[in-house]
Amino acid sequence: MTDSTESAQTQYLKDSLEFFNGKVSHVFWYALHDENPSKGDFGLTRLDFQPREAYSALQERLR
Repeated sequence: MTDSTESAQTQYLKDSLEFFNGKVSHVFWYALHDENPSKGDFGLTRLDFQPREAYSALQERLR
């Protein structure tokens, strides 16, 4: 994932959580961890389990 793509993922996560805040009781992210590089970078952690920018944003939101 490039930095701009990671930034886009982070913004999507933040926008989604803000939009659904108070409207639904649960929100689920598609993938916690990337499993296969050919299937896209949807996870909050990379193939080597290093956290992406969106992972940190989610941690901040849950505090």
